[in-house]
Amino acid sequence: MRERQIVNLAVARHWQARYPWFAQVRRSLAAGIPQTAIDAINAGATPDLSDPRQHTCFVVTRDLLANGALSDAANDAAKRTLGENDLIALVAQIGNFSMTCLSANAFGLTPPADDPAPLRA
Repeated sequence: MRERQIVNLAVARHWQARYPWFAQVRRSLAAGIPQTAIDAINAGATPDLSDPRQHTCFVVTRDLLANGALSDAANDAAKRTLGENDLIALVAQIGNFSMTCLSANAFGLTPPADDPAPLRA
């Protein structure tokens, strides 16, 4: 659950998807993601994640969205940490949640006015 939330936060941040960000912050806090990690992602920084799988999920998400591909080194490192099947599932999740974020943006979905942790511009 935490790995999924790290990915969803990074994807929402990348696409500047305000409503998905709002929803994922709430889910992430409920899953035990520290506020400091959420704030770091919101600021465009790498969060301090001690769990190697969570860290790898963030790095793969950020790199794939920024570059449209993974380098051989990043791919190999992710396979060592996650395994090939989980890496494939991670890439699918990034694509799936990207579609959610783009849809929310296309239709102008916005969070409530009292959003406690708004997405930074």
